[in-house]
Amino acid sequence: MRIIALPLMGLLACAEEKAPASSSMTTVDGTAIFEIEVGPEQTAFMVTAEASSLLATDSITDPSGEKVFYWEDWYTADSYLTAAVWPLASDMVLNWPIRPEDAALEAGTWKVEIAALNEKGLYQDGVKVTTHLQTKKDSDFTDGQIKVVIAFAEGVEEDAAVVGAIEAAVARWEEVWAEIGLNLQVRYATAEIESVLPYIGEGSTEVAELSEQTDSDEILMIIGERIDAEDVYYGVSGNIPGSLITTPRSAVTISWLANSGLDGEFSTEDIRLMGETMAHETSHYMGLFHPVETSFEAWDAVRDTEKCTNAIICEEMLGGNLMFPYPVCSALSCQPQFELTDIQTGIAHRYTGVQ
Repeated sequence: MRIIALPLMGLLACAEEKAPASSSMTTVDGTAIFEIEVGPEQTAFMVTAEASSLLATDSITDPSGEKVFYWEDWYTADSYLTAAVWPLASDMVLNWPIRPEDAALEAGTWKVEIAALNEKGLYQDGVKVTTHLQTKKDSDFTDGQIKVVIAFAEGVEEDAAVVGAIEAAVARWEEVWAEIGLNLQVRYATAEIESVLPYIGEGSTEVAELSEQTDSDEILMIIGERIDAEDVYYGVSGNIPGSLITTPRSAVTISWLANSGLDGEFSTEDIRLMGETMAHETSHYMGLFHPVETSFEAWDAVRDTEKCTNAIICEEMLGGNLMFPYPVCSALSCQPQFELTDIQTGIAHRYTGVQ
């Protein structure tokens, strides 16, 4: 039995198939084993699984038969490695390897065991699980390119001041990622979706329809006025990591209004903060967790982000980290947040969408 309630961090034209390789299997004793043939040139893979039940990754086994990942090691741990271990939705995303220290891909047959569970955490037999596989061939984990589609929700493109602020924020985002060898490639589009965006961590059929129209190597970012009719969300990532194929959670959402400050007008600092928010949420989508959660009782599974246990110390030690869970502000200004450690950088570069 596995039970967990964990909130997630929280137009377009296709050039190739959105789900380039897929297969189906049925669970036996609650799990289905997906076999992946890895060639010598492949350096990472992403598995997106879908079913009528909740899904989670049980284990990963390398070609020698060694189990390099097991759910019990991470399910209740106070350090977070991947959301794929938790049965949160009917779609699941696993990117492997995650950190530099995790088992590198060797040529041969890898096995990913996928569990189907009900809302009580009980394993379910006879569930059809559809899997989609994408692989990465880039062996350079210090330099790469990532493609993002920025889709304006209804009415956003009509406000020249907002569009100008978004474009300036993207320039800040480019600066942040350039420091870790990530070349951001952005294209803009408009989307038929209301400007009050859904909370993407819970899934959205509208978002799935938009995601279907992007290329299979692009991350979708939707910018609207608000998220979930609230002013508290600067941005939300659909999953950690997020999929490159179509699912109800295949997007990052950004609220321009929340990022524009109390007066609703963009200052230079507001623009900088929005650019850092864009980089932060998309980095979640590429597999990064907060170095410390706001409870100060859980951390990322990264050795070189320092561990801390209260707001004062954490803000002092980690407040400049891009993935810190909230802006660190005084009465006059907010601290720039752009730093990433070597291991955080390695996680971002191992995301299958980085080529």
